[in-house]
Amino acid sequence: MAKLKHQFRSKEENTAYEGLVLSWPCADEISCKLYSLLSAEKQKEMLPVLQSAIAAYHQPYPFYMNDWERFAVFLIIAVNFVAQVYEGKMSFSEIIDSCSLPRKMTQVFIEDTAKKLCMELQHA
Repeated sequence: MAKLKHQFRSKEENTAYEGLVLSWPCADEISCKLYSLLSAEKQKEMLPVLQSAIAAYHQPYPFYMNDWERFAVFLIIAVNFVAQVYEGKMSFSEIIDSCSLPRKMTQVFIEDTAKKLCMELQHA
């Protein structure tokens, strides 16, 4: 699989992606796996989604989020896009299972992070 960082056009996008991969070396493999699940047409649509997911990882939140939770937010955004493309033919869980996630990054942890994010943003 080709490295995704070569797909980003601007220096800022490359730097943001490299910052994520520096913190999470598995992020490149996971992103490439998600990218490979898509057709060539949809792969082009995936890049802005990845940029948005990377921005969500790096952004300051008005409440405490540890690195694991931030990475879960990145995954939620990226995997949701792939799940929407598959239109129910492949579930969020199936897509997550196809990626080589760190042991702590379980389906339950991702769901708990999503719930925390929803609750915190509702009260912000």
